Amino acid sequence: KSIPLYVIYLVSVLAFMWIDKNSPMWVTEFIQTSILPEKYFDWSILPQLLVILHLFVFLFVFSIWIYKQDTLFANALGIYIFLLLAIYMQSQGKDIVIFMSGTMLLNLFSILKDSWSMAYLDELTQLPGRRALNEKLAGLVGIYTIAMVDIDFFKKFNDKYGHDVGDDALKMVASKLKSSINGGIVYRFGGEEFCIVFGNKDLSLVKEILENVRQQIEQSKFIVNRGKDSKAKKSVPITISIGAADSVQINSSTDVLKKADKALYKAKQKGRNCVVF
Repeated sequence: KSIPLYVIYLVSVLAFMWIDKNSPMWVTEFIQTSILPEKYFDWSILPQLLVILHLFVFLFVFSIWIYKQDTLFANALGIYIFLLLAIYMQSQGKDIVIFMSGTMLLNLFSILKDSWSMAYLDELTQLPGRRALNEKLAGLVGIYTIAMVDIDFFKKFNDKYGHDVGDDALKMVASKLKSSINGGIVYRFGGEEFCIVFGNKDLSLVKEILENVRQQIEQSKFIVNRGKDSKAKKSVPITISIGAADSVQINSSTDVLKKADKALYKAKQKGRNCVVF
């Protein structure tokens, strides 16, 4: 079992407080150790060993960020850049308040971004989630179309291939919907269902778009990897059913959504893998 992060932070803070209070000679000598010529470190007020360690950590965090593209590591990179700039500016006798303020703003931005993502983005598909959809529906006026999308026989698919493969199928469908829907916003509605909102478009303008995306997903090859042996890889069909309705003669977005859901139900009754308006 791993040590909790807060324990590591607490021990680190206590250790630095003890070092600052007692200033043991061996610590001072170690920190002042010179590895490279001092001329390369004239820009910093810190001992070169600490500068090297900071640069090493910066490169390490940068490499992880390149691999993961994670907000947390992006924030850490920004803080390190501001920190190195502050060290340089202080060595030049200049005010570093702006850099410290920049670090605080960067942290605030990161917290707000993560909070927004947690509240509005679906973690699996990275599509806007149900909460974002509800806010969108509340603000809809004029002419618009809502389409409900359902992955056909998804429960059987999950039971046969497992939830990990099912998650991959959800991500594939989400990606296809997002890249193929022109003029619409795709939302993860829940489970195997998605919702698409087309602003300023009635059914006549979205029929072809929805039929095209249905065909694209039907023609896509979804590979199920059953093991390390390449022969165990199998291409399985994935299809979707779509029901759509527009706001013509309907005042409430809730009613339009219900009508689209009824159209989706009719698509399933017709045998699935079709679009019903």
